[in-house]
Amino acid sequence: MTALAQSRFTALSRGQPQFQFADPIAPGAIIYSRALCVLENGLLTPAKIGTGLVTRGVAVKTYDDSLNYPLSSQAVLAETINGQWAFYNDLDAPLTRLDIGKPCYILDDQTVSRDGAGRSVGGQVVDISADNLLVWVYLRGF
Repeated sequence: MTALAQSRFTALSRGQPQFQFADPIAPGAIIYSRALCVLENGLLTPAKIGTGLVTRGVAVKTYDDSLNYPLSSQAVLAETINGQWAFYNDLDAPLTRLDIGKPCYILDDQTVSRDGAGRSVGGQVVDISADNLLVWVYLRGF
């Protein structure tokens, strides 16, 4: 998959503990609703390939700082929720049922992968859809 260009619907698994966070977003960033988000240097950004990123959760709504930056000195705060969320499975390095309980790695803000080379941990694999297209991931949010 490719990174989000608009908001998306993502199912949240019921019965799982969820915590909500509010973090300043990176200057000029656009974070779409239900995008997987990470902290990079203490600022929230859409998930992407890179090391040292900390998974924070899924965006509650769309946040757009592209029009404010660099005009505003006020940081836009974005709310995220952790818990179990469904993300697309990487077609090049797909996760399988053998990966349940293991870490998955960030490909972009809607896709996770088995390949951890040069990537940060996205969360823990909880389940894989029958068609192997979706991966349920537990996001701890810290």
